[in-house]
Amino acid sequence: EARLARAAATREARLEKERREAEAKAAKREAALTVKAHQAEERLKEIQVAERQAREAAKQAQAAAREQLILEQQAQAIEEQAVDRAASALSSKVGMGPARASTRTSLEVPQRGGDAAGVSNRRRQPGEPNFYSLNPFRNTKAVRERALQAARAARRLASVGALAVASLAALTGAFLNYSPAAPVGNVGGVAVTPAGGPLLLAGEKLFLHDRGGKPEAELSLADLNVARLSPPLAFETTGTLLALGSLEASGTPRLLRCDLTGRTCAALPDLPANIAVAAYTSNPVTGDLFLLDADGGILLKTSSSGEIRARAQLVLPELPALRLHAGLLLMNSATGPGVSVLRYDDTAFGEQLDEILLVPPPAVTATHSRVGDFLFSGGNWWVTLYNPDNGSAGLYLFDSQWQYLDQAALGNPSVPLTLTNWGDKTLVNDGRGIALERFNSSGGVEVPLTSAPLEALVDESRLRNRLLDSAWRAGLVGLALLALLSFAGAYLQHLRHLVYRATHERGAEPVDDLLDDVQWISAAPGREKTLRTRLMSYGGLALALVLIAVGQRLGAVQLAALLLFLLGPGIALAIVARSSAGHIGVSGQRLLLVEPSGTYHLGGGADLLYRGNLLFIDDVALYAGGRLLPAFSEEEIASRVEPLVQGGVRIDARTSLTRLLQSHHPLARALTIMAASSFGALALLAAGGIF
Repeated sequence: EARLARAAATREARLEKERREAEAKAAKREAALTVKAHQAEERLKEIQVAERQAREAAKQAQAAAREQLILEQQAQAIEEQAVDRAASALSSKVGMGPARASTRTSLEVPQRGGDAAGVSNRRRQPGEPNFYSLNPFRNTKAVRERALQAARAARRLASVGALAVASLAALTGAFLNYSPAAPVGNVGGVAVTPAGGPLLLAGEKLFLHDRGGKPEAELSLADLNVARLSPPLAFETTGTLLALGSLEASGTPRLLRCDLTGRTCAALPDLPANIAVAAYTSNPVTGDLFLLDADGGILLKTSSSGEIRARAQLVLPELPALRLHAGLLLMNSATGPGVSVLRYDDTAFGEQLDEILLVPPPAVTATHSRVGDFLFSGGNWWVTLYNPDNGSAGLYLFDSQWQYLDQAALGNPSVPLTLTNWGDKTLVNDGRGIALERFNSSGGVEVPLTSAPLEALVDESRLRNRLLDSAWRAGLVGLALLALLSFAGAYLQHLRHLVYRATHERGAEPVDDLLDDVQWISAAPGREKTLRTRLMSYGGLALALVLIAVGQRLGAVQLAALLLFLLGPGIALAIVARSSAGHIGVSGQRLLLVEPSGTYHLGGGADLLYRGNLLFIDDVALYAGGRLLPAFSEEEIASRVEPLVQGGVRIDARTSLTRLLQSHHPLARALTIMAASSFGALALLAAGGIF
């Protein structure tokens, strides 16, 4: 029984295993069938899409083939009609006679009715075109789809215009926040080295010269590891340079001592940083410094390192100046035209000993009531006196005892004027140019001191700033013009879309069978002569205007804008004068319009559009003429054309302009050139004002 039970269990386990394997195989087969079914469905969908695309492509190909066949049939019909017409014309002409010998004989008998037989009875009408040059208007695919293309072009141009406006706004903001480097246009400070050579500070550079004023060296502030330097400048007997400045761009100006040979600068170590130095001088014997603190109104005496040894409270003048001479400390007065004499010993530092009043007659006349800079040079005192109300100034010469001698010849000076002793010469810097006025010891004017490297730097700085400014302005003007032209083009394309979206153009029908019945309108008598007269008259008027403008001394930009403005109408008149007026034919109740290019169209009633003297049938446009620009006979236009035009449709100005530009009529080219010349003249004037 146990063996039977085990055998039964084994058999059941084997059967269960076989059942599970069978179920797994069935599941795999079902999954594979499902995947294949999905793949088959996808393939079927792809086949259906491909078949649908193939059917659509076949339909398009059939439509294109039918359209091409229609066009070929029309062209063949027109060609056959032209051949028939040519054959008819040839058959009506004189037949070719028999060949005759080059030598006439007495046997030669004239043929009966020879040269007059077969002459055509049809005579060419005035205003009739050359029939072989006519081209019918075609309703092509481009014509049918131009409304859609115009809408797309309008959207593209509007997008370009919007992008240009956004770029213009961003560039304008950047331009308003842009601060170009200040151009080097003046000498900021002057000092004379112990060797007798002048040093000039201009912009961020120092220019060293020898005793004769010839350039020797050039240093930048970066070479000295300083961010800024400003006057007053002075050399110590040791050859070091004293100047106001800061080692960092954001630092407070302090009194610096610079070693030009070692190319280093450092602040005075013992001088407090909160002292705002307005003027200073040094004692060449002891090395002591005398400083004026502008914030506190304090006169300071310091050591060479800046250690304060004495101080005195003073009333400082508007333009303080300190000089040390003959054991006395001199400072310009704050209350009148005088120089205060001060003590500089430690026990009575800053005590005023005397007040020297300077009232030369020319200064009294010019109301120069304050002393600016002053200097002992060449055995005399040089003093600048100025008017504190209007800033006018004068340079006056006094002897060593402060007795008035003369007034130095300066053009139109104004404060501040700084004086520098260069040997027995005196240099005057007004801070407004790169040339320093030079005077000899007796006050005579000499050749101004100029520096060739400084002149080159000034020219380079001005050119760089001018180019940068021009680049900014050119970018702004370019973006503004791009935005303007883009929006103008978008507007014109929008008009084009509005005009042509509801129209249904048709191709011109063959007119070979109608040509004998068409009555043609004669051209205006003397049209070419009249247009030439108009052109010559306009040329004379334009020349007179140019001569008047030259006489009024207009600038080059204004004169160029005037020439450009006058050139447009002249070219427009020349185009109209050199172009044909076209042809107008009357066939029953319809008009046959032939453009100057030879394209024709036939229509009447609602197919005929007009605006003033402009006539349109689809894209064929014709100008019927006027008093200024004659084209056709006014009598024939009034009697034979106007009655038919009144049965047409009058269109507005925008529609007529759009259709005229679409037709490429010579008048459209003339108007385009006039608009372009006017816009160019305005742009030139605007650019002249901006740049």
